[in-house]
Amino acid sequence: MDKIKQINKRAENLKKLLLKSKDFPGLLKLRKLKHLFNTYGNPIYIWEAYATCREYEIKIPNWVLEYFDSCTEKLMRISPSPRSSDKVYQALKFNDKRRSPFTRREDVELAINIAIKAHELENQGQMLTKIFEDLAEDYSVSEKTVEKHYYKYEEVIKAPLP
Repeated sequence: MDKIKQINKRAENLKKLLLKSKDFPGLLKLRKLKHLFNTYGNPIYIWEAYATCREYEIKIPNWVLEYFDSCTEKLMRISPSPRSSDKVYQALKFNDKRRSPFTRREDVELAINIAIKAHELENQGQMLTKIFEDLAEDYSVSEKTVEKHYYKYEEVIKAPLP
């Protein structure tokens, strides 16, 4: 009888693992998005996290819901006026004086792609100086920029799952 219970328990654990594995790409993406949002405060990452949860049918994490709650409160207080769209932009926390959240996201994505490629090449046994040189040429940036991205986004690449 104990053998049957053990087999059933192992089968149940295997089933849970297999069910979770279909979510794995989504969980990896959420890990990255959470780190990026916490680091840069760019609300685009929240919206992308929400879309990822919907796509992979993952429970929406509290950090996403908290953002939506804070926006909802601000949106509900906006009264019609000629500048209502500006107030909506502010309520969604898109009002960064430096650059649009969309452009900032593109910049960060490029930097992360460079860092990931550098780590992949390093894992294949290539020397960092050669990696930095090659990627600088591939992405039309300086070797120093590639090196900076390599070290800066190392924590994103190695961050734990949510």
